Amino acid sequence: MIRTSLVLVVAMALSYPARAADAPPKAPPAKEAPKPAAPAKPGPEAASGLDVAVKGAKVDYVALKKPVAGGGFEELVSGQKVLTITLTIANKGEKEIAYKSFNGTLEGKDDRASLLTTTKKFLPLVNFGQLEPADAIKQATLKAGDAVTDTLYFMAPPAGIVPETLMLPAKNHGDSGYWKLAVKVEEDK
Repeated sequence: MIRTSLVLVVAMALSYPARAADAPPKAPPAKEAPKPAAPAKPGPEAASGLDVAVKGAKVDYVALKKPVAGGGFEELVSGQKVLTITLTIANKGEKEIAYKSFNGTLEGKDDRASLLTTTKKFLPLVNFGQLEPADAIKQATLKAGDAVTDTLYFMAPPAGIVPETLMLPAKNHGDSGYWKLAVKVEEDK
């Protein structure tokens, strides 16, 4: 026991630089000033120049359209309120970008938005079947400087459940990874 303690004391003494008993302790070496952090990249935007932002989120009824024989649409309203999230998709790059809606497609794989709640559970996207939301887009070609608005529809959250993070697959505009955007639902007035 004594031998182990002595070895430890000797090892500690050897690890500290020696100084005269009456000399003041040396100041620690000056640290370099911290380098400013690189600007945060909000998602895969750095690769393509596309920027995606949440424009708004609210729980409400949805205007729908139903295709009718001979062309045209019949206008309807959803039977239940749903969580509607409106996005602005802007091409801030120099190249043309093909965008496919984050609502996904029937034959698509991993091309749909996900909405995580504060309970760490996902709210499902609403499938309107044969009906189409009146203001949703399926795809768009964005030239440099162009922007479109897309709308996503999720099941309305139960009382006490708060939507928190919207995750959007960047493959829908030719990039990899996911956008992770904060969502704040507007209060009913």
